[in-house]
Amino acid sequence: MLSALSDDALATIAEQTPRLRDVVSFSWTCRRHTTLLRRTITVARDRPAAAAQRLGVSHLEEDVKISRRQIDPADVGELVRLSAVLTNLALRNNNIGPSDATAIADGLKVNKVLTNLNLNNNNIGDHGATAIGEALKVNAALTKLNLDLNQIGDQGATAIAEALKVNGALTFLGLGVNNIHDQGAAAIGEALKVNGALTNLYLNSNSISTKAEASLRAAKKPTLELVL
Repeated sequence: MLSALSDDALATIAEQTPRLRDVVSFSWTCRRHTTLLRRTITVARDRPAAAAQRLGVSHLEEDVKISRRQIDPADVGELVRLSAVLTNLALRNNNIGPSDATAIADGLKVNKVLTNLNLNNNNIGDHGATAIGEALKVNAALTKLNLDLNQIGDQGATAIAEALKVNGALTFLGLGVNNIHDQGAAAIGEALKVNGALTNLYLNSNSISTKAEASLRAAKKPTLELVL
């Protein structure tokens, strides 16, 4: 019976219908199950708030900043995945690491409201950047992403570049102070030839040769501010 669904099952429903109006629309298919509807709305409302409290955020608002703390990436992932109000999330200097960045990337795949994500100085590496790249292929909400100081090399840069070929939402991308060489720069250059959304791209303090820098400048659109 629908009324016997567990909270985890309701959380899955909530993930698919994160906005209250969507949950209400869902209720048309089960009018006789008002208890189920109330529980689903409660899960949709309380799960991200609980995750925020575990992260040390007392009140879940549009703008959340967490810096220099020992955080549970699973909570961050849940916050990104379920919150219908969070638009700006700053997680600078938290040493999240490559594997844990996957939880955040999974959240980005379904999030429809987060527009600004700052992961500066979190050591996500190529693995984390690849996960973020996969998320960017389907995320249409994020407009600003800061991945500076994350030990991202050519593999991660290439994954981000592949996402830029299909992502039409991102306007600001920070990839400065990483380990990107000419191979990664070449992949980004190919993406810039077809991407018309980016207006700011930071690739400063990487290991990109003068020749590769010239290729990047030649590939970019006139509307893009490229910092090398």
